Amino acid sequence: MKALTRSIALLMMGIATLSLATSCKEDDNKKPEEKKEQASLKGNISADRTLDAKVAYTLDGALFVKKGATLTIPAGTVITSETGFDKYILVEQGAKINIQGTAQSPVTLTAKDKKPGAWGGLVINGYAPLTSSQKSAKTEINSEYPYGGDNPADNSGSITYLKLEYCGAQSNDAVEHNSLTLNGVGSGTMISNIFAYMGADDGVEFFGGAVSVDNFLAVNMDDDMFDVTQGWCGKLTNAYGVWEDGHVSTEKDPRGCEVDGNHDGNYAGDSHQSNFTIENITILLAQKPSQDKGQFANDIFKIRRGATAKIINALVKGQGQAENFINTTDKLGNGTLTITYNNQLTTPLMGKLIKKEKEEEVNATEDKSLTGCDPALFAWTGYKFPDVKFESLKGNVAKDMTLDASVAYMLDGPLFVKKGATLTIPAGTVITAGQGFDKYLLVEQGAKIMVKGTAEKPVIMTGVEKRAGSWGGLIINGYAPLTSGQKSANTEINPEYPYGGDQPEDNSGSIEYLVLEYCGAQDNDNVEHNSLTLDGVGSGTKIANVFAYAGADDGVELFGGSVSVENFLAVDMDDDMFDVTQGWCGKLTNAYGIWRDGHVSTEKDPRGCEVDGNHDGNYPGDSHQSNFVMENVTIELAQAPSQDKGKYVNDVFKIRRGATAKIINALVKGQGQAENFINTTDKKGNGTLTITYNNQLTTPVFGKMIKNGAESEVSATEDKSLKGCDAALFGWTKYDFEKHTYNRK
Repeated sequence: MKALTRSIALLMMGIATLSLATSCKEDDNKKPEEKKEQASLKGNISADRTLDAKVAYTLDGALFVKKGATLTIPAGTVITSETGFDKYILVEQGAKINIQGTAQSPVTLTAKDKKPGAWGGLVINGYAPLTSSQKSAKTEINSEYPYGGDNPADNSGSITYLKLEYCGAQSNDAVEHNSLTLNGVGSGTMISNIFAYMGADDGVEFFGGAVSVDNFLAVNMDDDMFDVTQGWCGKLTNAYGVWEDGHVSTEKDPRGCEVDGNHDGNYAGDSHQSNFTIENITILLAQKPSQDKGQFANDIFKIRRGATAKIINALVKGQGQAENFINTTDKLGNGTLTITYNNQLTTPLMGKLIKKEKEEEVNATEDKSLTGCDPALFAWTGYKFPDVKFESLKGNVAKDMTLDASVAYMLDGPLFVKKGATLTIPAGTVITAGQGFDKYLLVEQGAKIMVKGTAEKPVIMTGVEKRAGSWGGLIINGYAPLTSGQKSANTEINPEYPYGGDQPEDNSGSIEYLVLEYCGAQDNDNVEHNSLTLDGVGSGTKIANVFAYAGADDGVELFGGSVSVENFLAVDMDDDMFDVTQGWCGKLTNAYGIWRDGHVSTEKDPRGCEVDGNHDGNYPGDSHQSNFVMENVTIELAQAPSQDKGKYVNDVFKIRRGATAKIINALVKGQGQAENFINTTDKKGNGTLTITYNNQLTTPVFGKMIKNGAESEVSATEDKSLKGCDAALFGWTKYDFEKHTYNRK
C-alpha cells in the first residue's frame, strides 16, 4: 500500500513538474506587454519643457506656463483631461507654447468625459493692445492672470494642427471657458489649422490683441462659433462653423459670429475698438428647422458695440433656422459691417436679413457664386461634413471612371489609370492627397485622363499638409518618342511603369484649368516628384491652363515626347520652374515662373528653365535630342538680392547636353539674384539656344550674361520692348501678381 502511495505521489510530482515546465516554456514565448507611460500634468512650468508624443498625458489640474518658459508639444501628442472647470492650460504673458502638430499627426487636447464642457480648454495671454483705456485686463476664468499691453507684435509661440475636444467647463453662467481663448495675443504668434469640437461655449474668442488665425473649424459649439471682443485687430482666414442635426444650444443667444468692439460694452468711448477681417467663412446650420429656443441661431453675423468688421466671401447654408442674418444693433452701441455673402439657407429667417438702425452700418453685397471656406482644408481632422460626401481614391482605375465634383476626394495612396481606361475629372472637383511620397496619380501608357476644369471652376489637386513636397503629383506616361536609342524608359518615381515609344501623335487625354498645389514629395535626393510630369506624352494630348504652386521639385518636367503645353504658371518651385529632357520636341506657349520674396530653394542648382537634350547626359550620340520652342516666357525673381545658396537661381536659362532651344519673347524681371543669365555649357555636353529677350532684372547677375563654349551656341537678341507672358492669362488662378499672394477663394 505504501509502495502504491509512493508511486502515485511520484506520478503526481511528475505531472506537476511537466505542467510547470510547460508553463515556463509558454511564459518564455510570450512577448512582454507594452505599458504606456502615464504622466500627470498640472501646476507650473517654469523652465522650457518638451513633452513626449509616446507618453499618454493626463491633465489633472490647471497647468500654467510661466513667464520666460516655453512648453513644446510635438506632433502626435495626446493630452486627456480629467473632468472639471479647474482643468485647463494657461500660457501666461511672456511665456510661449509651441504646438507642433502635422496633418498626419495632429496634437489632441481632449477629455475622459466625452461631452461638451468636460474640461476647460487652452488660454493664451499676451501683451498686445486692448481697447485704448485698458492697459491690461484679467483673465475671465482666473482673475489672477493679466493680459494686454502695448506690444502688438508680441509672440506667444505657435500652434499648428491642433484638436480641441469637449472644452468649455463653466464656474457659473458668466464664467466659462472657450475651446481656444486668445487674450491680448500679438501678431508674432502663429496659429493655423485648429479643430474645436463639442465645446460648451465658443470655438475661439479673441479678447483684443492682433493675432491672426488661419483655418479654423468649429463644430457644435454651445454658444458662438467665432467670438470677438475688446479691440481685436487681426485676421481670421478660412473659418468653418457647423451645427449638426440634433445639436441644441443651452445658451440664450448662440450665433455664428458674435463681435463686440469693446468688452461688454463698457468702453464705448475708447479708441482701438475691434476692427478686423474675416475672409472665406462658411456657416452650416444642418439641424432641422425649429423656432424652439436653443435650436436656432439668434444671428448669423452680430456686429455691435463699436466694432468694425470686414467679411469677405461668406457662405451660409443648410436647412437650419436663424432669427437674423445680419444684425448690427445693440443697446450698448451698434457696429459697422462690410460683407460679401451668399445666403443658401433653405429655411426663411424668423427676423430680418439685415437688422440695422442706420444705412451706413451695413454695406452688404450678395454674390451667388461665392463658395465660402473650402472644407478640404480640414481633411486632416477626419471630420465628415454633414453635407459633403467623402470618398477615398487609391489603387487601379481599370475601366472608365468619372469623378463627382460634389464629392470630397482623399488620395490615400497611389492611383493608377490603367491601359484602356479613361479617368474624367469634372470642373470644380477637389482631390486632397494625404502626406507622403506614395500619394500620386499616374496615367499609364494607353490610358487617358480628362481634366475638365473651367476658369470659374478649376480642378484642384492639393495636399492635406499645406507645404511644398506634401504629396507626389500628376504623372502621365505616353508612347511618344524619346531620344533615338531609348525605345522606352521607366518612370523616375516608380520603375514598374514604362513610357516612350514610336507614336509622336499619341493621345493621353486632355487637361484644362488644373491647379497642382504642394507637390514634389521625394524618396531620396535623386527620386522626387514634380508637380506635373509628362513622360513620352504625344502631341494628341491637349494641355492648357495649369497652375503649379509651392512644389518641391519642378513645375513641369517634360521627359521626351511631343506634347505641347499652353498657359503654365509656376510659383515657388524648389528646383526648376520649367524642365526639359530626353528628346522633347513640342512647344510651350505662355509660361510664367515666379520666385516670391522669402522663397528659399533647398536644391543645389535651381533654375528658371533647365533643358537637357537627353536623359542625364547619358545618350549624347543619339539623334532626336530635345528640340523645341518656348514662346512668351516671363521669369520673375521677386526675392531680395542674395548670393547665399538657395536664394538665387544658378541660371535663368540653362540649355545643355545636346539640346536645341528656341525661346521667343522672354522677359526676366525682379530684384532677385541670378548667377548666369544664359548658360549653354555642361561637362556632359553643351547646348544651342536662339533667344529674343528683355532683361529687366534690377540686380546684376554675379556670373555671366552669356556663358557658352562657342559663339555658335547662342544667338541672343535683346529687345527692351518685349513683354514676355501676359499675367492676365492666369486671372483664373486667383494669384495676385502685384502683391504676390495666393488665395484661391
